[in-house]
Amino acid sequence: MRYRMRVRLRYGGPPARPSCCNDRQVSADRIDVVLADRLGAVRADGVAVGVTSEKTTVFGAAGSVAGKPVDDQAVMYGASVAKQLIGLLMAQAIEAGHVTEDDQLIGSLPELPDWMAEIRLRHLLHHTSGLVDVTAPDRGVPASNADVLEWLQLHRQPALDSPGRRFCYNNTGYVLLAEVVSRVFQRPIGPLAWEQIFRPLAMTRTWLSAVAPISTTEPAPPGTIGDSGLWTTVGDLIGYLNALNCDLLDPAVMHRAETPGYLDDGTPLDYAWGVRVSASPAGRRITHGGTWAGWLAKTVRLPERHIAVAVLSIGGKESAISELGTDLADHVAESQ
Repeated sequence: MRYRMRVRLRYGGPPARPSCCNDRQVSADRIDVVLADRLGAVRADGVAVGVTSEKTTVFGAAGSVAGKPVDDQAVMYGASVAKQLIGLLMAQAIEAGHVTEDDQLIGSLPELPDWMAEIRLRHLLHHTSGLVDVTAPDRGVPASNADVLEWLQLHRQPALDSPGRRFCYNNTGYVLLAEVVSRVFQRPIGPLAWEQIFRPLAMTRTWLSAVAPISTTEPAPPGTIGDSGLWTTVGDLIGYLNALNCDLLDPAVMHRAETPGYLDDGTPLDYAWGVRVSASPAGRRITHGGTWAGWLAKTVRLPERHIAVAVLSIGGKESAISELGTDLADHVAESQ
């Protein structure tokens, strides 16, 4: 397939607080050149990229999705990028005093069996619960969050790995967390995300939903929400990342959600609340990817430099999409 690079420049972006300003700007032209080069090397059916550095935002796109050319307003599936939204909602619930991260999971979901009594909410947040991944393809794709809850009620895990003992990435935990925040706020998870995050940040083409909000010929994702379920555009996603860089959400919520966890013996982890946090020459690098049956996604933030990259794709290689996001962010930081 031949790819035609289509780049649109946009200046400005979401309103930022004065504290978001810095003197190390990089021109749109410089971002444009490197974006065109990197995007032209990606092999995918359709891919959209947004790069922002303070008030400079550049979009790039190639290929098509559902028979239409991709652009920054094309709705695509974000898969596990949804986890950071659940992390934010959980942080909001804790800051509001509804729960604490040390609360038992079964305190919020009492229908779960007693053998899960040792699992705390923080174990789910940081993937240290010891649970099996109910959403794994070899167990069949669950049709809903209710399916996950039912499976856990009917199937006692023969040897539950002691919670807090080791890190093991686990989609089940974020399905359960979505159910917890839904119950403590007494709202379905989709409308809750709209009210608490999407609407305040003007993400008008973003949904947390088990059902695709658009007609698509692409692979249908699972019916669970929390581990996945995010439908969005690169335009909305880069606006969201820029808003986080500019502290447009509650700083206490953001601080909590960006704080990495630890094992019960005190060993530190690089996984926070739905995002990975690592060190880079430009300061903290906050990232997460998403993958499902050809749908690929990546978000990267360098908050100390107010840089963000969002990538959404159908087709292609997971490693290539992930590297595209991190390489673009690092290049912009080096150019400042």
